[in-house]
Amino acid sequence: QESNPKTVFSTTDEKVTLHVRFEYNVVASSQRFRAPWYEPSGQAYVAGAVGTIFGSNRDLIVSLKMADSPAARKPGRWRVDLYYKGEIIVEHAFEVK
Repeated sequence: QESNPKTVFSTTDEKVTLHVRFEYNVVASSQRFRAPWYEPSGQAYVAGAVGTIFGSNRDLIVSLKMADSPAARKPGRWRVDLYYKGEIIVEHAFEVK
């Protein structure tokens, strides 16, 4: 996982991105991963697409569109969870201001 993930975003940022780097090659198929985003109310907002970095079997990226999207109208403390084969492996909270 990133050593210093960003935790505060602006409603005008293009997107919020979570970049996870694994210690070992695990990213053979991004279909095994799921990344739901939760808005400040705790309600599920959307399950984002899980992408990979070309040429890497250790890096995953999940992004949430922010600027000019409904998410930009929901400031507060958000959360994104990353699941692998149905098990939660990363929980990341961040602030949208």
